[in-house]
Order: sequence, then C-alpha cells, then structure tokens
Amino acid sequence: MGLKSCVGDLLDRRFFKKAKRTHDVEHLKKLFDQFADLCAARIKPSAPKDAKAQYSLGFSAGRTGGYRAPYKEVYWESQVGFVLESSVEEHTPFAFIGFRMGHDAIDVIQIQGIRGKKEALRSLHWELLLLDLVIEYARLHRLKRVYVLPARWNSYNPLYNDELSVRKGYSAELCRELDKRFRLIYDKNALKRGFKLNRDGTRFVLEL
Repeated sequence: MGLKSCVGDLLDRRFFKKAKRTHDVEHLKKLFDQFADLCAARIKPSAPKDAKAQYSLGFSAGRTGGYRAPYKEVYWESQVGFVLESSVEEHTPFAFIGFRMGHDAIDVIQIQGIRGKKEALRSLHWELLLLDLVIEYARLHRLKRVYVLPARWNSYNPLYNDELSVRKGYSAELCRELDKRFRLIYDKNALKRGFKLNRDGTRFVLEL
C-alpha cells in the first residue's frame, strides 16, 4: 500500500522541517493549556475523584524508527507524538500516540499503551484522550482532516504479517487474539470518535 495514494502528500518535508524547527510553541502551549479539561472529559465515572491529577502531557518530535529522549520506553514509528505520562514521576510514559504531519492533514499510525502500565491507565479512556489531543492539534493548525491507520494495515498485527508471526512463533489463535486487541485500540476508538473508513479501507478519516 502506498501512503501517498490514500492520504495525499502527507510527508511534506518542508512542512515538517518548519514544524520541527519551531516545535510550534504557540499551538503546543494552547494544547497543553487544554489538557486538564480534555483529560477530565475522558476520566471513567468509576475513577477516584483525583484521578486526573496523576496524568500529564508530553511531546516528542524527531527521527522515526527508534527511541527518542527522554522516553526510553517509547519506540517511535512516527515523526511527531504526544505522550500521556505521570505527573509525579517525570518522563514516565503510560501511553502515546504517534503521527505524521503534512500540509493539510495528520496521519495517526501509533496508539499504544506502555507495557506494565495497565493499572495506571485504568481510570481513563486513554485511547480516546490521545485521539482528542491529535484532533485538537490539527484544528489549531487549521488542517483539513485527520487519518487513523486501521488495524488491518498495522505492520505489527501478526494476523496480516506472516513474516512477523513466523519469526515470533505465534499460533493462529494468538494472532487472532492480537488482531482483536489492535481493532479495539485503533478501529473501535476511531469509529467512536467519529471517523469513517475510506473507500479502499486504508484509513479512517475525520473531516475537520
């Protein structure tokens, strides 16, 4: 699947070079100011009253295909990302969302919880919060749309990646179970947030 064929010129190098150089301080500051309210809206009804106080927001931009300081637990497949982190332990990530930025759109390709942090995320609809953050960031940039990669096209989904499943020694049953998890995180939450699958099934799309 060619990325440009389904989302246009998302990998606009000039746009990203400018965004990376400035880190878009003004827009980021506005988003960070909104974080408490966005977070509060995604706290589960059963959560403790002070639940939102444990969460903070982080930002990362740089090269793809590796780890970037200060988040040693986050492997980035994307140029830009937001990190849901601890407000108590500095730079301790709970979950993150990674995306590519272009001149008119954002393409979300990573929505992941950090291994071992399930309990820390129990009070929060964290996947929806991360999508909220990206959507708001796109609006601040006055972009036209946001895309989300479906589970079917995620290269880490072993049900559709034979090389990965063989290398890891996954059973057919485990591949199906992992596919369900991918669909819960990506597909279900994209649909909940109002995204619609495009005609060729390669992206969920939200028009802004």
